[in-house]
Amino acid sequence: MSERKVLISPGYGAGWYTWNRYKELLFDEILIGLVEKQEHLKENKEDVSDAFIKRCKEIVEKQGYNIDIFYGGVNQLVVAKVNDKFRVAEYDGYETIEYFCDEEWM
Repeated sequence: MSERKVLISPGYGAGWYTWNRYKELLFDEILIGLVEKQEHLKENKEDVSDAFIKRCKEIVEKQGYNIDIFYGGVNQLVVAKVNDKFRVAEYDGYETIEYFCDEEWM
């Protein structure tokens, strides 16, 4: 499998993917680019940027979802690189990547 980039929120409180559960928000290249350029937050580094909110709304509308995005955890977003089957695990809001091959599956 080729390397892919995903967004996770490795900080306690609220997880990005685990609170929203939409793969489109996990893999979106534009959102990933905003995080990589640190343009997902406003200058105060706490509030979500207008560009990030706009892109999330575009994704939701394009998919036809009738949801509100939960933006908790956005200020802790990082880009992780994955190259195998994985899942986003969460403990108390702290998201991590778990690879299928690394776990003892029963």
